[in-house]
Amino acid sequence: MTSSGNHLKNVVNVIEEGVTIGANTNVWWFSRIGRRSVIGRDSMIASLCEIGEDCRIGDRVRIQCGCFVSSGTIIEDDVFLGPHATLLNDKYPMQRIRLKGPILRKGAVIGGGVTILGEVEIGENAVVGAHSLVTKNIPRDEVWAGGGGPLRKIMSRAEYEKRKRDWTKFIDKKST
Repeated sequence: MTSSGNHLKNVVNVIEEGVTIGANTNVWWFSRIGRRSVIGRDSMIASLCEIGEDCRIGDRVRIQCGCFVSSGTIIEDDVFLGPHATLLNDKYPMQRIRLKGPILRKGAVIGGGVTILGEVEIGENAVVGAHSLVTKNIPRDEVWAGGGGPLRKIMSRAEYEKRKRDWTKFIDKKST
């Protein structure tokens, strides 16, 4: 393992051989990082996460508690994975050949409990709502959801950001 000023909340983590972890990255309790994976700077891997082999995780990535990131997954900079997100690499389980994890482009936001199948690409700044099952590529700058039903486009990322700002203003007013 190579490290540079990172904070491994160790003793109970499993960090396998050939792993590189960037400066100021935190790996919390009971997490595993598979061989030859690379994690960028200023990132956070919460407790109870499983990161497979040969994963590439960018800078300023937040992976919340209980996430499973299968081998060969690529996560670019500034991505957020909500609690218990599952990123798979086996499009047809038990095939044991051509395993390819999903690609999460820069700035993507993945809600809690989302499952993303192998070979799927989540576009730059795309948002996927909680408990969705993602079986196809999601275009950049769009918000998609489908918890309990078919995945569908909900709004643009710009509309999402506007609603988030409006909600914050509402909460701020309410608390004063």
